Amino acid sequence: MSGRQELVARVATQGPLSATVSPDGARIVYTQDSNLGGSAPTGYVVETSGGVPKKICDACDAYGFLADNQRVLIDLSDGHAIRAIDTRSGVGRDLVVSQNGSRLNRPHASPDDRWLAFRKQRGNTGKSFVVRFPADRAIVADDLVPIDETTATGRPCGWSLDSRVLYLLLDTDGSRCVWGQRVDPDSGGLVGKPFAARHFHATKGMSTTFGNAVSAGGFIYEASDESANVWKLTLPAHH
Repeated sequence: MSGRQELVARVATQGPLSATVSPDGARIVYTQDSNLGGSAPTGYVVETSGGVPKKICDACDAYGFLADNQRVLIDLSDGHAIRAIDTRSGVGRDLVVSQNGSRLNRPHASPDDRWLAFRKQRGNTGKSFVVRFPADRAIVADDLVPIDETTATGRPCGWSLDSRVLYLLLDTDGSRCVWGQRVDPDSGGLVGKPFAARHFHATKGMSTTFGNAVSAGGFIYEASDESANVWKLTLPAHH
């Protein structure tokens, strides 16, 4: 498939950059990481019609828009909170906080903004959670009930368009694969066990985009295969 490419903004970066489009297609949020001197990533928003990018947060990762097309979900680089920031005013409020040293990341709101999924990580392992979207005060993550087993790389990676299935990236079968967990749209309770949506057993490097990776056309993911050659170096004889 081919289409027209149109430059929205020029971004100077020395490191990774991820971008997510708002549901109405009017703006793009992205995270820029210079990877210079250990600097933390920075979040920006820019209109798809073009213009100057506007900084919305420091030391953060931006994970996409809420249904109003203006507020953006972020997690903080120090891991202590998940926050929603209004791109118009720059005002943010904490949605989930950690008080026991666990790191919070990978927030994904359901398309109807009723449920919030995220990952709570301690050390090299973590668990995923889903909660009713916080209305007036932040939720303390430390006492919540997880929705999956402890894994090294497991995390939420998007919702179905009808907000009834939360997709998870899990490594419970030995490979990083996409699983679906049905969620009751009224209570937020889990319906059954996670089911396999797509296996990637033959793929070494597999990941999903920031923001909601699910669209009417399918699921967006990144996959790569790694290979290498072994060489022998023969040094010249010494005389």
